[in-house]
Amino acid sequence: MDPPTATKPQSTVRKSSGNPSARAREIADLCVKCGLCLPHCPTYRLNGIEGESPRGRISLIQGLTDGVLPASDRIAEHLDNCTGCLSCQAVCPANVPYGELIDLGRAEMRRRGRKRRVAARVLTVLSRSRFVTGILLGLLRAARHLRIDRLALRLGLAPDHWLGRVLGSLHTPKRNAALRPSVNRGARGEDRQVMLFTGCVSRSLDPATLTDTTRVLERMGYAVNVPGAQVCCGALDLHDGDPGKARGNAAENCVAFGTGGQPILTVASGCAATLAEYDRLSPQGGERFSCRVASVEAFIEEHWTADLPVLEPVTGRAMIFEPCTARNALPRSDATRKLLERIPALDIVGLGSGLGCCGAAGHHFLTRPGQADALAAPIVREIADCAPEYVVVSNVGCALHIGGMMSGWPDPPEVLHPISLIARSLADSD
Repeated sequence: MDPPTATKPQSTVRKSSGNPSARAREIADLCVKCGLCLPHCPTYRLNGIEGESPRGRISLIQGLTDGVLPASDRIAEHLDNCTGCLSCQAVCPANVPYGELIDLGRAEMRRRGRKRRVAARVLTVLSRSRFVTGILLGLLRAARHLRIDRLALRLGLAPDHWLGRVLGSLHTPKRNAALRPSVNRGARGEDRQVMLFTGCVSRSLDPATLTDTTRVLERMGYAVNVPGAQVCCGALDLHDGDPGKARGNAAENCVAFGTGGQPILTVASGCAATLAEYDRLSPQGGERFSCRVASVEAFIEEHWTADLPVLEPVTGRAMIFEPCTARNALPRSDATRKLLERIPALDIVGLGSGLGCCGAAGHHFLTRPGQADALAAPIVREIADCAPEYVVVSNVGCALHIGGMMSGWPDPPEVLHPISLIARSLADSD
C-alpha cells in the first residue's frame, strides 16, 4: 500500500540550519509585521496585549537573537503562553513558519538559562512512564473515593495549583484493554497492513479509543501492528524548548516503525502534527516516516468501501470540536464530519472554535489553568446551549480539557473520539 500523502504548507517543511539562533533570526525576518495574524491568535484575542500576539512574539525573538533583549521572566511568559495553535501560520501571507519559530524561541530561552516550569517537567516525565502513570491513576481513583480532592481544595491545590488541577481535570479510563498486534483477520498482504502509534497520554488515559480503533480497522480487513519499541512523539519536549530530546524520540520512532510503506496511524491530532514534522527532526529516515503519517479518522474515511459492514443507527446529537492541530497542521480537516456522516440517524453539529483554541495545548490546561479555562469558556457555553449527547474530539488533550470543564454538570455529554462512535455503530453487526 502506498503511504498516505499529505501536502503540508510550505512553511512547515523548511529544513533547519545548523545554528538554531541564526535559523530563528532567519525565520523572524520573514515577518513583515502586517498584523493580519492578530485577529486569529487566541491569546491576543483574549487580552489584546501585543506581546501575546504572533507579531509581538516574533519581535521578542528578534530581540533575543540580536542580543538586545535579556532572557527575562516577562519574555519567557509571553513565549510560553503561546498555545501553538498555528492559526497565525495558516493565514500568514509571507508564509512565516511560526510553529518552528516559537519552538526555536523557547529553545533560545532555555539555552540562556531559563528553566522549564517544574510542573511542565514533571508532567512530561510522568506522561512517558506507563508504570508510574498506572500507579497515579490508581491513587487518583482512591483520592476520589476518599474525597481527598476536597482536602486538596482546602490546601489550596485547586484550581490554580497544577497538582489540584490534575485532580480536577484528569479522568480515569472507563475501561482498560491491553493493546496487542492484531491477528491478520481477513488481511490480504502488505497492502492491508497498518501501524498504530499509541502516544503517551492516549495509552494511559484513553485506551478505549485505541481498542476501538483496532477493532474498526480489523473489521475493514486491516492487520494492525503496534510496535513495542515506540516512544513519545516528542511534542512536549519540542514545544517546551528541548529540541534535542524531541530529535532523539524521532530517531527512536523511525527505527521502531521501520522503513516499510505501511501507513502510520494515530488517534491524537497533536501527535500526528509532530510526527508529520519528523522530516526536519530526524535526518535519518524522518522524511520517509512523515510521509506515512495520517490521522486514523482520515485514513478510515478515505478507505471505507461499499463492501464493509453496514453501520447501525446511533441516535442523538454529536457536536464536533475540531482541534487546532487537525484544523491548521494536518490535511483533511473535514475527515471527522465525513466519517460520522456515514452513521445513520446521527445528528451532527459543528462546534465553533471560540477564541480559536480550547487552551489544552499540551500541558497548558494543567500549568496555565486561568488562560486555558478562559479560552475554553465560549466553547463550553456553546455545548451547554446545544445540549448534545456527544462531544466528538480527535485529540486527547482537548478532550480531557473540555471534559474537565463540564465535569461539574449534572448530566454532561459524553466526550469521545470519532472512531469510538464508529465502533459503537458497528457493535450490532459484530
